[in-house]
Amino acid sequence: MTFVRGPLCSLRALALLLCAASSGADPAKPPASAAAKMPAPSASAAASAAASAAASAAPRELVDKRLEQVKRRGEAQKKNRAVRREDVRGDLRERITKRLTGKPITPVIKDELETHARRVARLRRIRLVAAQASDIATVERADRALARENARHERWWRSAP
Repeated sequence: MTFVRGPLCSLRALALLLCAASSGADPAKPPASAAAKMPAPSASAAASAAASAAASAAPRELVDKRLEQVKRRGEAQKKNRAVRREDVRGDLRERITKRLTGKPITPVIKDELETHARRVARLRRIRLVAAQASDIATVERADRALARENARHERWWRSAP
């Protein structure tokens, strides 16, 4: 199973670990029906099994601690996101009303604003992922595409109905 990075995926992985730990099932052990077909374990295998059972309590505490950290970080990000969203929306609202100079927002203008916002968001995300992967060529392509999109949007505003 492959896990993708991120707070939500981390929570899922932690939840799976917690479920496995609470059920007492060891994913490395075969099911009971397969155990009946296997020969009896040796003394060294029994000792290692006892050691692993004693060590399984420690990961549970680590998982609980990590789960709490992820939850706290998510709550802090949510608060910061709300403040940032209001700041960005306020700035955007001011710029749009300044450009419209008292005219109402028509469906055509609204469609263009939504299209531009969607394209810019995708290009910024592409750039972020490429930068995290140290893909310089893709970062440069995303920058050029973003510049083209902004130029297209500006031309649209100059010829807007």
